[in-house]
Amino acid sequence: MTVKDKVKGEIMKKVATFFVVFLMVLPSTINAGEYQSIESITSAARVHVKTQTRLMPYQSLEITAVQIDPRLHLRQCQHKLQTFSPTYQRKGRQTTVGVSCNLPKAWKIYVPVQVLLKTPVLVTSRQLNPGDIITEDDINTQQQSVSHLNYGYYDRAHKILGQHVKRMISAGTVLTPQMLKAAQLIKRGQMITISARLGGINISAQGKALMDGASGDTIRVKNTTSGKIIEGRVEKNGTVLINI
Repeated sequence: MTVKDKVKGEIMKKVATFFVVFLMVLPSTINAGEYQSIESITSAARVHVKTQTRLMPYQSLEITAVQIDPRLHLRQCQHKLQTFSPTYQRKGRQTTVGVSCNLPKAWKIYVPVQVLLKTPVLVTSRQLNPGDIITEDDINTQQQSVSHLNYGYYDRAHKILGQHVKRMISAGTVLTPQMLKAAQLIKRGQMITISARLGGINISAQGKALMDGASGDTIRVKNTTSGKIIEGRVEKNGTVLINI
């Protein structure tokens, strides 16, 4: 191979390398405006979460969409981006929002989103023991993130005053429905009033409770006049309401 041939070969390699780089850069340079912006995708995900949480009780809301790989190239959507919540996921601090487009080319992407909801909740002011009855001195209000409180919480004192503690609860613990039980209004063997509504007429009879019961519980009672055993719901006034 002559020197001339070697020089010619080196020139061809450089030309080939130039065209390869040119072809790699050209689409992103010319078609940059045809790609859906990452910000528009994450913005759609944040708006979706805000819409889904608008009826939830909270005082402050922070929504953060996890950064999407900036190298992702999705065709610019001709219409408004569509968003949805996958049905299989649990609601909590971390969720996922689906963002999709149909035209001109269909695509779909799932955007991880962190949600922080804060609202005043009731916490214990001291250690509570099984059997304790909740009073106003036992509870305080604290601003807490409720996104992770999957077992519920209380935000109003009147909802739990007078309820009984099921197990030991440390001071500063967020109170949940699983920790408390309503005070028993009726004890087994107690004589009670059975009431029923028939049209616009209220009917009452004497009965005997066959079970303990708190407000809202369904218990069995015996009509002392007829001897019939029936079921009814314990009312706040201590009567048992049956359906006719």
